[in-house]
Amino acid sequence: AILGPFADQRAVDALNHTLGVDRPLLVQYWSWISNFVQGDMGTSYIFRSPVAPFVIDALGNSMKLAAVAFVLVVPIGILGGVIAALNLNRPLDRIISLGGLSVTVLPEFVTGIILILIFGVWLRWLP
Repeated sequence: AILGPFADQRAVDALNHTLGVDRPLLVQYWSWISNFVQGDMGTSYIFRSPVAPFVIDALGNSMKLAAVAFVLVVPIGILGGVIAALNLNRPLDRIISLGGLSVTVLPEFVTGIILILIFGVWLRWLP
């Protein structure tokens, strides 16, 4: 994709050598880890510039999202655990345990679709 569909084998081999993909996988991985620890996250082939500034720019929003998720999930989890413990071996305990387990084992994209369906489509709380 970098060289285009009509690149000859010599150009492909040269690019593979430049990128280091002609080396053994463990050597590539060790090189990447060593560079990452030193702050070199690699180069974006789309923008032809280091990746680190893009990651740093997105880190602020990611931290905000993580903080909001933490503030929402921790109280809900504690409250659910207390309610389940107070109703040990009763239907409410089973429902809360099943709900918590379901959210834990489902992939995030499935959980997200279900939450969008509930809050966006059925309850119309989202635009």
